[in-house]
Amino acid sequence: MHACICNECSYKRQGCHRPRYILSAIDKLVILTRCSGLRLADKRSLPCPNRLKWLETRDELYEEIMEKAWNKEGKYFGQSYEDKHVVDAAVLIMPLVFFIQAVRIYSNCR
Repeated sequence: MHACICNECSYKRQGCHRPRYILSAIDKLVILTRCSGLRLADKRSLPCPNRLKWLETRDELYEEIMEKAWNKEGKYFGQSYEDKHVVDAAVLIMPLVFFIQAVRIYSNCR
């Protein structure tokens, strides 16, 4: 039994086959990093009881994006995990949220 939460579904749907857009995955990563208190706890040396769990989840999400959204042949990020051949300007936000360096995005613009 497979239930997925994709960015267009507002609730869990069994067997949902809608595309999982990379921008939604990046948004989740930013929210996890900034709203969970990880950055604040690191900067201010505050206690963060779930730190290891959040770091592990963040790292898993980062690896998922790099694995499933990167088009190895074209050397660019695709629009979604399913449509790696479609280029989307939304990936230009990646350096702004410190996901990757701008140099890597430059290869998308060539």
